[in-house]
Amino acid sequence: MMAILLDVLSEEVNKRGNRCDNGFKADTYQAVANVVNAKLGMSVNSENVKSRMMTLKKEYHIAKRLRDASGFGWDPINKTIVNADPNAWAAYIAANPEAKHFNGKVLPFFDQLAFL
Repeated sequence: MMAILLDVLSEEVNKRGNRCDNGFKADTYQAVANVVNAKLGMSVNSENVKSRMMTLKKEYHIAKRLRDASGFGWDPINKTIVNADPNAWAAYIAANPEAKHFNGKVLPFFDQLAFL
């Protein structure tokens, strides 16, 4: 579902520019819901898509700050944030507890979220 959601949003941006300054237009969320429902036999609505995108946006910003922090890096092959120093990781988590679950987590959609 994530792949479909992000692919459709990327197509909307590329083809139609259906993005406002603060996010996507309402009809764009509905278009994504329609495609997800058709391809996966689900019954999501535009509000479900919008809510999911808000969550993804929040997660993206946490991961980006972590990736850009001193002592951290990005492994483009495995799509993970890397850090060789456990002390740096512990210090970062102490100051930013919301990033705790990114330790070793694969972020397959990071680049696509950066585009969106």
